[in-house]
Amino acid sequence: MGCDIHIHTEKRVIRADGSYIWVNTDNFQFNEYNVLYPEYEPEDDYLVKYIYNGRNYHLFGILAGVRTSSPFQISPQKGLPEDVTDLTAKRFNPDNFHSATWFTLKELINYYHRMKKNSNIIWKAGSTYDYDEPFYLGDFKYFLKCVKRKALEDLDKYKLYPKDYILDNRGEDYRIIIWFDS
Repeated sequence: MGCDIHIHTEKRVIRADGSYIWVNTDNFQFNEYNVLYPEYEPEDDYLVKYIYNGRNYHLFGILAGVRTSSPFQISPQKGLPEDVTDLTAKRFNPDNFHSATWFTLKELINYYHRMKKNSNIIWKAGSTYDYDEPFYLGDFKYFLKCVKRKALEDLDKYKLYPKDYILDNRGEDYRIIIWFDS
């Protein structure tokens, strides 16, 4: 039994009156479990297809201080955003999940560039288990690549933004919300 990350994506959409709302952009797939095993208590009809499925405890430490105490944690846990979408909020159950936090794409990109500039840092984080493995910037870079790819798909889908929009310093219109199970 291990700790898994649950990632949800949202983008900010500007309304005609100039105000904005956040919209959930998760990809879903039909949950076959309910059809295959109807005798068991039904689960959600649709499951989120997560943009990142790895189990990297050092990465979890960087993102939320989970399973390892990393001196390179991006920020303290923030909980769910005040304006989280109903769909994302509905999927979070505090009895089953913990360590909720969120980041804008801009925060993730800025963190990566800040760490990349400081190349003399030895990326090492202590593990809660009996081994100690190095955390390489490449692990975070892969996670960031997954987030960027999904953001480009979501923002390009409706042709609302030019492709470079989310890759520059205005990446505040796209965010990921994460939490963990145990």
